[in-house]
Amino acid sequence: MDEKNPYGIETPRGRGPYKNNRRDEVVDAAIRLFSYYGFDGVTFKMLSQETGIAEGAIFKLFGGKENLGRICAARVFDTWVDEIAELATMNLT
Repeated sequence: MDEKNPYGIETPRGRGPYKNNRRDEVVDAAIRLFSYYGFDGVTFKMLSQETGIAEGAIFKLFGGKENLGRICAARVFDTWVDEIAELATMNLT
């Protein structure tokens, strides 16, 4: 584990910011779809239709649905931690 990858999630190497934007787009779509259909109810075909990115390209970006699920969970967790930290700094009295 390192600072750039604190959860030890293996991710295929990208090339430049375009690939990162595509990754972010897929992760955002996956979080929405997982929230609605559940992990088992979402397919790469659904993600492809949602994002306009080919199924094979999505697989190449993430190496499988399980890895994509881990990345989504890490992003949601990080968002929660950031929001809780912000609340903790507020004067709520």
